[in-house]
Amino acid sequence: MTVLPEITAAEYAERRAALLRRCRDEGLDGMVVWAKGGHSDSASDVFYLTGFYPRFNRSQAALVLPLDGDPVLVVDILDPRRDVVQVADIRFAFDIAGAVAEVLAEFGAGARFGLVGGPALLAQTYLEIARRVDADRFTMLDDAVVDLRVTKSPAELALLRAAAEIGRGAMDAITATALEPGRTEGQAVASAYAFGVERGMVPIDAMLASGPSSDYYCAGQVPRWEGRTLERGDLFHVDHAGYVGGYMFDIARSLVSGGAPDPAQADLLEAAIAAVDAGIAAVRPGLTGAELYRVVEEVLVDAAVNTPQSEVFGHGHGIGLGFEWPFVLPFEQRRIEAGMTISVETMAGRSGVGAVYFEQNVLVTAEGAELLSNSDVRYW
Repeated sequence: MTVLPEITAAEYAERRAALLRRCRDEGLDGMVVWAKGGHSDSASDVFYLTGFYPRFNRSQAALVLPLDGDPVLVVDILDPRRDVVQVADIRFAFDIAGAVAEVLAEFGAGARFGLVGGPALLAQTYLEIARRVDADRFTMLDDAVVDLRVTKSPAELALLRAAAEIGRGAMDAITATALEPGRTEGQAVASAYAFGVERGMVPIDAMLASGPSSDYYCAGQVPRWEGRTLERGDLFHVDHAGYVGGYMFDIARSLVSGGAPDPAQADLLEAAIAAVDAGIAAVRPGLTGAELYRVVEEVLVDAAVNTPQSEVFGHGHGIGLGFEWPFVLPFEQRRIEAGMTISVETMAGRSGVGAVYFEQNVLVTAEGAELLSNSDVRYW
């Protein structure tokens, strides 16, 4: 197991203080931040503020953060790690909505709170809270914590670099397996998980496709791969993501099994690499997500390749404790800032050839971008 950098209690306290500054600016008396287990995107705001992660898919938690007073964490897990969680007042309840309503009642009938629910607050839970607490007392501020999360601290950057290093080894294991004709897609994924899990990686997923299915972003549903046996000359692409210490890596690579692409395959592979490289070269503080999208897209258009995923997935997104803004989409007007970590990615295809996928992770600096994902790029 890899020894990872730690976020200090002082840093957690500063994160909560920054959120309360936003609370004060909004004229509110506090914040309620929600979490749900099962996926870091649903738990990441509370995890960012407290170090607490709900363990089970249906587990919920809520942080009540008053402008004046101590924070309260309401959980439905009997044994939270009190030596890890950075809130002293932890209250257990199966009825999370009722417990949160009771905490809010402690601050008086006139108190108003920002509500950060995002993907975590179940509709049934919200309706139950609204039944017990006047819904007009809430101001929806779903992006309030993400707005803080997008710029990384030195400790977070150390964790992201550790995640990138383990992600690189996991990707190297996938590609080494996929280069051998006769191995299966499942064996490629298993090799990555065997490498990463031993070192503290929590897999998010491996979305892959190969051979006659390479036109798809991923060929399977559950799991995301078909399990087919790779044949010499098959295109193979994989988008592999995971968490290390709660922080993400998210990289994609493409190759031809056997390591000898034909000219049409090689041209397609190079087009995807060139498009992502152009995007990384363009990254700088102040650039909007839409402007970065156009840089990548123009390279693909000039190469006369199809971009089957660009209108849906775009050409990248922020990464950290989950998927973050800015999203590299044609309408994204939020701007890139120094200290962000983002992915730049694309899928490129041609009729009769197939499709490939390529993605890199970078740290935005004052001068441009620092590459984090250092796996091999060309396997031929």
